Amino acid sequence: MSQTAARRARILRLRSIEHRVAAVRLAQADAAHASVIKVAERVAALRDQVNVIEGVQNASDLHSMAELAERLDRARTGLDRSLAEAAEIRDARDADRIAARLKEDRTGRVHAEAMRREAAERELRAAAARAPRFKKGTFA
Repeated sequence: MSQTAARRARILRLRSIEHRVAAVRLAQADAAHASVIKVAERVAALRDQVNVIEGVQNASDLHSMAELAERLDRARTGLDRSLAEAAEIRDARDADRIAARLKEDRTGRVHAEAMRREAAERELRAAAARAPRFKKGTFA
């Protein structure tokens, strides 16, 4: 393998590693996004459970329930921003993965074409180095 072929092979390995790293980062971003979704669902479920029970209530209990409901509403608002940020990060990681995959594919095609050309050139050099074979009875 020539030096340029070895360099192309190294670049191809590098592109492959870059694609795998991008895929792992996308998986991590997906997991983070799913985690934020689960937390948001849990906060929404808790907020739905905070209800005022009919009948005579203690004022401090009513105040505590109202404060809890307000805190859960603020948490849901904060989680909406976190959810949007996690979705943006996930989309960016997906774009990075796609770009890395395209680079890997392009590099692989270039490497395969170059290897095919080098093999053809080797065959031509080998054919040119052979002594011509004459048929019996003919001389050049």
